[in-house]
Amino acid sequence: QWYQRRVRGGLNCVMNCLLLRDQDDRYETALREIGLTPSFLPILETRTLPHVIPPILSPGEGVICTSKHSVQYLIEQEIDLNGLDVGVVGPATAVFMKEQWESMESVTIARNAKELCQQLLDKFPSSKPWTFFRGEKSLETVPVTLSDNHVSCRCVTVYAVKVRSDMSGALSHLLEAEVFDFIVFFSPSGVEYTADVLNLHSGLIESAVFVAFGPSTANAVRSHFGENKKLGVCENPTPAGLVNVLQKIMG
Repeated sequence: QWYQRRVRGGLNCVMNCLLLRDQDDRYETALREIGLTPSFLPILETRTLPHVIPPILSPGEGVICTSKHSVQYLIEQEIDLNGLDVGVVGPATAVFMKEQWESMESVTIARNAKELCQQLLDKFPSSKPWTFFRGEKSLETVPVTLSDNHVSCRCVTVYAVKVRSDMSGALSHLLEAEVFDFIVFFSPSGVEYTADVLNLHSGLIESAVFVAFGPSTANAVRSHFGENKKLGVCENPTPAGLVNVLQKIMG
């Protein structure tokens, strides 16, 4: 077992978990229920790209969204998904979509992009075309996997992500003020943008266990922090999924 509970003065102290994302009551409640004290640090700013001309969607076409930011673009552009088949990564994104369009033909939900592509390939004929609404830094998993299986996939980049201007200072302050048992990464870009600051404070986080949401984020962690960094991987991108991973680590 590579995780050891911190002890001060012979007594178990409060265990802290840093989540590199916007504050979310669902995660806060779930972590407090297992005895962890969560801290949240927003690291990214996202904006839709207003100059992107909305594509015309045909009745037999499918739509893929891997984040709520893509859905926000569809809402702003008043694109109607009713009657269309939709593929979504993450239950939160799926709920957000269902709140906007109640009459979508079908909604396929997966934990990550690779799993989503496999479900779509199993569920629909190869002749069905798809439009993937994506961000500037989105991985190529969706278009590559579909094209490798001779499925048409049109990519439309609709949002951009950049690091918050105050992120480095805020992260440094948190690391110097608290001892964190866990640090949770939610995306590869989140790893990329925080790696320099975290490595600069490596002595303060040496005993912390990193947790990555999904295999792509886990690969980014290994790339920036080395193969030997203590790492748990959360395959189910939900508060319950995170709790499950943390409880396994804590034994």
